[in-house]
Order: sequence, then structure tokens, then C-alpha cells
Amino acid sequence: MKRAIAALFVSVFLAATFLPAPAIAAEESPGGGSWFKLLLFAINFSIFAFVVARFGGPMVRKLFADRSTEIRGVLSRASAAFQEAQDLANRAAATLAGLEAEKSRLETELDQETAYQVTTIGEAARSATARIRSDAEITAAAIAESAVRRVRNQLAASAARIARELISRDFRDADQKRLLEGFLDKLRQEARP
Repeated sequence: MKRAIAALFVSVFLAATFLPAPAIAAEESPGGGSWFKLLLFAINFSIFAFVVARFGGPMVRKLFADRSTEIRGVLSRASAAFQEAQDLANRAAATLAGLEAEKSRLETELDQETAYQVTTIGEAARSATARIRSDAEITAAAIAESAVRRVRNQLAASAARIARELISRDFRDADQKRLLEGFLDKLRQEARP
């Protein structure tokens, strides 16, 4: 069917093209144009317009209708794709806003945790400082007490040595007897109930 329409269209086109050729090829009269020639051109154009409108019109209308349908389909798909992209962009913006909120929350938590850790470390440092100071004071007191004991021991040793020397030089038998009797008297007093 399409082949027959195409053959008819080609034959009409060729006929319209070559039929006015003899009229155009004829010599013109020196006086100007003829009404007959104008009438032939008008009839030829009318036949051409009728043939084109009759046989080519439906094909052109179908071509434009198909093209219109295709454009509407592409436009519809493009609109749907645009709407989908818009929805995706909205979801991405919402996700981004959520991420910004999460980032802000994490920053706040990190700031709070950092402040807590700084406070904890500060307290631990103050506690360690106090403990070190206390240990240093205890150590200093122990060293001082040890030094005092050593000095006392040295003084006691020196006093004992000096006393031994004095006793061995100045201690007599009478002194020894008097010392033993005093010691025995003291034991008797303590032994009494």
C-alpha cells in the first residue's frame, strides 16, 4: 500500500514537473504574457497542490502526529526524569541537612568529651601534685627524723664513749658497791606487792 502511494506520488510529481515544460519552452510573443499561459500555470499548480494535499497530506499528517507523539513521550519521560531528579535532590538535601545536624551533634559531643577529659586530667594532675607534695613532705620529714636519729645515736655513742672513759678513769670500788646496792634496793621495791 505504501509502495503504491509512493509510486503515485512520484508519478504526480514528475507529471507536474514536466507538463508545464512545453508551455515554458514555447517562444514568448513579443507583446507580453498570455492569459492562456497563466491559466495553464494556475491549473498546473492547482493539480499539483491537490495531488500533494490528497496523497501527501495523510502521510505528512501521520509524520507530524507520530513526531508529536514521540515528542510528547520524550517530554513526558524528561518530565518524569526531572521530577525524579528533583526528588533525589530533595532527599540529598534532607540527607545533607541530617548530616550537618549529625556533624553539629558530634562536634558538641566531642567538645563536651574534650572538656570532660581536660577536667579529668586536670583533677588527676592536681591529685598527683598533691600526692607528690605529700610524699615529698613525708620523705623530707623521714629524712629529717633519720638525720635526728643519726645525730642522737652519734651523740649517745659519743656520750657513752666519754662516760666509759670517765668511769674507767674515775670509777672506784666504793662507787661500784654503792651502785650495786642502789640497784638491789630498786629491785626489792619493785618485787614487793
